[in-house]
Amino acid sequence: MSSPLEYAFCALGSAIVAKTIVAPFDRIRLLYQVQGMMNSTQSINIIGTGNALTNTLKYKSLYQTIRMIYNEEGLLSFWCGNLTNIYRSCLVYILKFSINDTMKLRRLKREQLNRSNSETSFNSLLTSSSDDNLHKLNVMDLLLSGGIAGFVQKFISYPLEILSVRISLGININNLNIKKTNDHIKYDGIFNCIQRIYRYEGISGFYKGIIPTVLTGTPYVAIQLTSFELYKRLLIKLYCNISNSLPKSFKSHTIYTGTDYHLPNDSSYSLSYNDMGNCIDKSSIDYSSKLEKSLQITSSYSVPFVVMISSISGILSSITSLFLIFPGDTIKKRMMTNGIDGSKKLYTNSIDCIRKIYKKEGIRSFYYGLRPSILKSIPSGALQFGVYELSKYFLPRRLNEL
Repeated sequence: MSSPLEYAFCALGSAIVAKTIVAPFDRIRLLYQVQGMMNSTQSINIIGTGNALTNTLKYKSLYQTIRMIYNEEGLLSFWCGNLTNIYRSCLVYILKFSINDTMKLRRLKREQLNRSNSETSFNSLLTSSSDDNLHKLNVMDLLLSGGIAGFVQKFISYPLEILSVRISLGININNLNIKKTNDHIKYDGIFNCIQRIYRYEGISGFYKGIIPTVLTGTPYVAIQLTSFELYKRLLIKLYCNISNSLPKSFKSHTIYTGTDYHLPNDSSYSLSYNDMGNCIDKSSIDYSSKLEKSLQITSSYSVPFVVMISSISGILSSITSLFLIFPGDTIKKRMMTNGIDGSKKLYTNSIDCIRKIYKKEGIRSFYYGLRPSILKSIPSGALQFGVYELSKYFLPRRLNEL
C-alpha cells in the first residue's frame, strides 16, 4: 500500500479509537501541568519555593485527582474537550502517518534511482546493516521522515490543539481567568471557545505557545516514529530467533515485517523458516519487481503478529519519546493557557516561563503529570500504532473487493 489517501484512511481510524479511550488520561495530565498557574497557588508562587508549592496543589495523587474531578464535574467530565481533541487528532494522525510513510517510500525510491544497478540498490537496502534479517532505511532517513511529518502536523493542527486544551480545563478556567470576564466560567463548546479567544486575545491567541510546541513536538514525533521502527525491527529479530517456541498459529503465516518492509506472499517473496537465523531467504527475492509490490501488505500475514508487534512497539516508542520531551510539553501547556480571556499574562515568553517555573515551583514542576502520561502512553501507543498497522493490513483487501 503506497497511496497517501490509503494511509490517511488508516490514520483516521487510529485517531478516533485511540483518543477516545485515553481521553481521561489526557485531561488529568493537562490539569497536573497547568495547576501551578491557578489562582489558589499564585500568591505562594510569588514568594514561595518549590517545596511550599507542593502543599498548595489542587491535584496531588492520581487517585485523589480522579476522585476530585468526578466529585466536582461528574463522570463525563473526564472526556471534556474530547470532541475537539478527536477533530485535532484526526488531522494530526492523517498528516503524521501519511507524510511519514510517503516520505519513507520516496526515500526508498530515491535510493533505487540513484544507483545504476537496481538489483544492487535494493539488495544494499536489505543488507545495509549487520542485522541481515531486517530490511530497513537507516536511522537518519527515519528521523528525517518523522521530523518533517512532526513539523507539518504540529504547525497545521496547532489552533485545534489550543481549543482542545482550553475546553479540557473545564471549571478550572475560572482559576486561570484573573480578569473575571462576564462570560461563563468554562467554555460551552468549540464555537464558544473560538469566540472568546478571538474576542479577548485576537488571532494571536490561537497560536500561543507555538514556538515551544514546534521545538518539542517535531523531535517528539521524529523520535516516536523512528523508535517505533527500531523497536519493531528488534522484536521481529527476537521473533525470528524464538520462532520455534511460538504457537503454530503464528508460524502458519508469512512473517509480518513492518510498516514499509512487507514481502508479498508469492513464491518469489516467500520467507525461509528453515534458516531462522536469517529469517529472509534473500536468494529467493526477485529484486527486479516493482518497489511498491515489495512494500505492500497482503492477506497472508498473521493478524496476531501484526497486532502484537505494532502494539508493543507503539507502547515502547511512545514512552521513549515522552521521557525525552515531557518538560517541553509542560512549557507548551503553560503558554497555551497564559492570559486566558485577556487576563494578565504570567509569562512574557517561553524563556520567561521556564525561568519562573524553575524559580517559583522547582524542577519537579516540569514533570507534573508524567505518571498519568505514562499510563496514557500504554493504551495510546498500542492503539494508535496497532489500529493504524491493522488498518493497513485490511484496507487493501477491502479496496480490491470493490
